Amino acid sequence: MTTLERDPTQMLGYLEGRIEEQSVAIQEVKEGQQQILTRVDLVNNRVDQVRDQLNDKIDQVQTQLNDKIDQVRDQLNDRVDQVRDQLNDKIDQVRDQLNDRIDQSHAQLSDKIDQVHTQLSDKIDQSHAQLSERIDQSQAQANSRFDRLFMALVGTGTGIVVAQAGVIITLLLR
Repeated sequence: MTTLERDPTQMLGYLEGRIEEQSVAIQEVKEGQQQILTRVDLVNNRVDQVRDQLNDKIDQVQTQLNDKIDQVRDQLNDRVDQVRDQLNDKIDQVRDQLNDRIDQSHAQLSDKIDQVHTQLSDKIDQSHAQLSERIDQSQAQANSRFDRLFMALVGTGTGIVVAQAGVIITLLLR
């Protein structure tokens, strides 16, 4: 048997020493734990700070992106409106040019129709004059023949019958 086993006081002192050592060790573990928890809290706080900073940065970037998107959208809408206006102006210009060409063509066609009408009218008048002249010449020739025939017949005694026939022929020729 050892001395500790024989003497209860020593045993008590030994146990108290061991308890004290264990209490100190437990206290050191608790302090170590507390230090670790403090460090974890510091790390958590730092993580929260970094997270908040990142969220703020993400919000800033998102806001900047939205602003840029709105700006680009507005620029595109302005450009589309500008191109639409240019197209409408060009369409109006082409429409006006087309209307001017149509009006010019209409005027030219009207002038040509008037010229053709005048030429046809002149040709009709000329043909009418020529026909009237030919008719007058034919009538004059017929009258001249009739007069000669009449004179020849009057000289033979059949003049009255021939004179009546001449009046009938003259009326028929007119």
